[in-house]
Amino acid sequence: MRVEEFDFNLPNELIAQYPLPRGKSRLLYLPSNGTIIHTTFANIVNILSKNDVVIANDSKVIPARIRFSISDKKYEMLLIKRLYNNVWKILAKPARKFRKGLEFEINPLKCKVIGKDNEYITVEFSEDIENHLESLGEIPLPPYIKRLPTQEDKSHYQTVYAQKPGSIAAPTAGLHFSKQLVKSIKEKAELLLITLHVGPGTFRPVRTEQVEHHKMDKELFSIDEETAYKIREYKLKGYKIVAVGTTTVRALESCFDKDLNIRKLQGYTDLFIYPGYKFKVVDKLITNFHLPRSSLLMLVSAFINKEKILKAYSEAIKLRYRFYSYGDAMFIEK
Repeated sequence: MRVEEFDFNLPNELIAQYPLPRGKSRLLYLPSNGTIIHTTFANIVNILSKNDVVIANDSKVIPARIRFSISDKKYEMLLIKRLYNNVWKILAKPARKFRKGLEFEINPLKCKVIGKDNEYITVEFSEDIENHLESLGEIPLPPYIKRLPTQEDKSHYQTVYAQKPGSIAAPTAGLHFSKQLVKSIKEKAELLLITLHVGPGTFRPVRTEQVEHHKMDKELFSIDEETAYKIREYKLKGYKIVAVGTTTVRALESCFDKDLNIRKLQGYTDLFIYPGYKFKVVDKLITNFHLPRSSLLMLVSAFINKEKILKAYSEAIKLRYRFYSYGDAMFIEK
């Protein structure tokens, strides 16, 4: 399967640069009968059934992007993962300047580059950088948002149910939910929280020509035992599992085997879902509109049908839907 099969043309002006108030975005609803229904996200409560179990990712975005200067020249780094003690894997700009052995300061921290490969740089900090992120870091908005983050982004680029710090990008399908919407959903259906800390695996471009050759970076997920058993029991009783976002899908599909036995409650997953994948757990999906050629678009195309998804995307573009992290949403039923 070729990556170019997942390409489409998107006008730049449809890439959302700012969020709408939670619940106010548009919603493209794809029910199982194949029709396309246009509504607003707040109407999700009416679309959901009392036999639906909504599951969302409660990971919290950390201020992982740090901008700083060395000899009056501007640099930035994106924290990816703590390796051990005060040693982190990072992405940096301009990467070529971060040669092994480079020492620099980000007041009050001393920093040293101790490793480098084709993609990542390994930096050792003089003390725990997480203790300084609130003063040094900023919310890591994605590169297609062509502006600096504002004070409002600290809350907007975070779900209202975020609890566990660890993501370097938001699980963006959850950004549409207001506290009132969450309350209304709980009054109608079950709402459960699980965790997957979003890392490069979620947003890394697919650079291979063949879809099957792409490798996902590992991302940390966890589902507590009680929640996992609840999900299993609901499935066995015929309830429908509604995943809020692709990260929730990957965590759920990593947790259970094909017989709905619990395979792993926590750990790292590099699960890559693309057309041909057989879903074990998820029956319905709430998601945003994704980048061309991305692993996220491939996951959504695996969920129902690539042609149906691209047809829906084409209609969304004609109707001027807003795309990507701060854009509009889809609700898809298998």
